[in-house]
Formats: sequence, C-alpha cells, structure tokens
Amino acid sequence: MKLKYLSLIFLFFSCQQDRSLAKDYMKTNYNDIYQKQVLFKEDLKRVNNKVEQYNFNNKDLKLLFVGEMGCSPCVIKLKEIEAFLNANTKYKKTVSCIYLGVGETSEYFNYQVTDGNFSFHIYSDEKSNFINDNELFNYKKSTLLLDKDNKIIFVGDLITNESLEDFYSILINENI
Repeated sequence: MKLKYLSLIFLFFSCQQDRSLAKDYMKTNYNDIYQKQVLFKEDLKRVNNKVEQYNFNNKDLKLLFVGEMGCSPCVIKLKEIEAFLNANTKYKKTVSCIYLGVGETSEYFNYQVTDGNFSFHIYSDEKSNFINDNELFNYKKSTLLLDKDNKIIFVGDLITNESLEDFYSILINENI
C-alpha cells in the first residue's frame, strides 16, 4: 500500500515538474507569443470539403499547423500529424487539428489534400492575413497548441522532436 501511495506522489510531482518545464520552455523561447490570443477571420478558405466547416470559436483545444500551400514537405508532415493523432485516439476526440496554409496553392498540394483522407480541417490563407493580423511573422511554418480561448500555450514541431511531443501530450492531458 505504501508503495502505491509513494508511486502516486512521485507521478504527481513528476507531471507537475513536466508542466513547469513546458511553461518555462515557452517563456524562454516564445515569450513574445506565449498566451497570446489568436484571431481567426472569416476570410479563410476551406480546402478539404470531406470535413465539415469548422467553427474557430469552439471551446476546444486546437493543434494548429501553419505551413505553406505549395509545400510538399508540409503534406508529409500532415500525414505524420494524422498518425500522431491516430496513435493517441483520446486526442482525436478532444483536440481539433487544423492546417492553415499561407500563400498560393500548388496543384500537388491540392491533389494531396483533396484526395488524401485527412480527418482534420485544412484552410488556405492566400494573402497571409492570418499571419499579418496575428503578428506571427516568424511562425509561418510552426505547430501551435491553442487552448480553449485560442491562446497559444505551446509552440514546436511535435513530429521531429520527441521531447516536444511529450510536452504536447502533457499539456493536452492537462487541458482536456
């Protein structure tokens, strides 16, 4: 019994420390946008019609991947994000995944996105209004975790950096 109790205490403090590390990481590396509220305007164009129109004011967590519309590596990253969400099925129910492509689109991207069976929302922003309105000039190729009020709570590439993937998991679990 004592061992179970000690294990629970250790787990609690370990998770608290991980949350603190994630917040320290954000304050150190992304203080300019940490807790900044992101605004979504109605001029975003839905690209994949297989998924219903998304209400950006929904009170859910949002995993927002900002990339370029003509970017073929971004399509690969979309597939990897889809795999991450599929591997963590509880996230699919609690986290809305959104790809926001800025700039002009390419035929390759349109083909991959419309024929790919992505279960998340894909929008284009040809004039980069989203980047400009939210002053996210340095984040044109970033993955952002937004809380229920569209405030940025984490930034980083969860696909190429396993430690960041752990931070995403901790923060998602904390906010669901």
